[in-house]
Amino acid sequence: MSDPKKDVLGLHFTCQALIEVWYRDRDTLPNALEETIKACQMQISIAPKAAKAFKKEYPESPLPGHEGFSLLTLIYEKQGNYAEAIRVAQQASKQGWMGNWDKEIERYEKRLSKKKQA
Repeated sequence: MSDPKKDVLGLHFTCQALIEVWYRDRDTLPNALEETIKACQMQISIAPKAAKAFKKEYPESPLPGHEGFSLLTLIYEKQGNYAEAIRVAQQASKQGWMGNWDKEIERYEKRLSKKKQA
C-alpha cells in the first residue's frame, strides 16, 4: 500500500470521488453541500503538488480538468459570491488546469459588476 502523504494523485482522486458523492446528495443530505465545499477546498489545497505529479506521470499531456476548481466556482456563482468564483478561477488558470477559465472569469466579472450596480 502506498503512503498517502506521498501519493498525491491518489489523494487528488479520492477528493474527486468525495466531491462527486457529496454534490450528488446536496439536495437530500443537510450537510452535503458543506462537505462538497470542504472536499473541493482539500483538492485545491493539494493542486500544485498534484500538477507536478501529473506532469511527471504524463509529461506529454496538458493538465486535465480539475473537479475541485470547477465545482467550487460553480457553487460560488450559484451563491452569488462572484468575487470568490473569480479568485478560484484565476487560481486554476494560473496553475494551468484545463478549463475555459478566462471565459468563466469574464462571466463572473460581468455578474459582479451588475450586482454592485444593483
